[in-house]
Amino acid sequence: MRCGPALIARYDWAKRFAQRMSPHLAAGRSISPADKIQRSFCYALLRSPFRNDQLISRGANNRLVPENPGYWVLDPLDGAVNYAHRLPQYALSLGYIYGGQPILGVVVKPTAKGFSVFSALSGCGLEVDGRPYNPHRPASRVGGLELRSDIEDPLLAGLPGLLTRFQNLRMPGSIASSLADVAQGALRFFAVSRPAIWEVAAALAILKEARCATNLEEVDLKTAAENDFDLPFILAATNRKTYNEVIIILQGALKDESGPKILATVDLSGRPI
Repeated sequence: MRCGPALIARYDWAKRFAQRMSPHLAAGRSISPADKIQRSFCYALLRSPFRNDQLISRGANNRLVPENPGYWVLDPLDGAVNYAHRLPQYALSLGYIYGGQPILGVVVKPTAKGFSVFSALSGCGLEVDGRPYNPHRPASRVGGLELRSDIEDPLLAGLPGLLTRFQNLRMPGSIASSLADVAQGALRFFAVSRPAIWEVAAALAILKEARCATNLEEVDLKTAAENDFDLPFILAATNRKTYNEVIIILQGALKDESGPKILATVDLSGRPI
């Protein structure tokens, strides 16, 4: 999709906002920065040229006006439990969805030297800390999962097969941060069932520009509002071969036809159908 001046202006504005908020994410604070970041975003949006844009956010009374094709999606602190325990795996996630597609995304996550800002605009490539990032991914052997105990999570059924094939799995505790790690190559793949739209919207735009293999084609963001902004299943991998391997393992574990139909099939050419 070719982005016009209005979307480019939103992209530049979102990156500036994320940079301003990074100091509030510093570990060691006794109070979560989530409320402050959310209030700051609402205030900044009201003062911006995009003051009429809608916002979907964690903990808010979210309702969309159907006639509006675009809206912001904010998670001020994805990985709040990690933050509270001073574990450096959390993120600020800010995305913009237009016409049911993630058009731009900004994810701020902690690093050993401070913070990194991952940002992407549709058709313009991936940037890390304001510089173009060549998605040359190292051969990471580590996979990531986010397991859910409150739903019938198909990843639980597939866990033995994934452990056998990949051996090294992690549960990082922050969906946005983990998906950014896939884009950078630090994780070989990451899978999660029933994520909220604010946990993945920004990262999906980033993964697309990093040319990662995802099931984005199967994810209908237009109907997310009808399901309390929950999405069925997200899988991202650094390459198509790993993506297909994970899909086949999960399909083998889900032999019950009455189970959730969340996965694409693959043919011998290695492309989803």
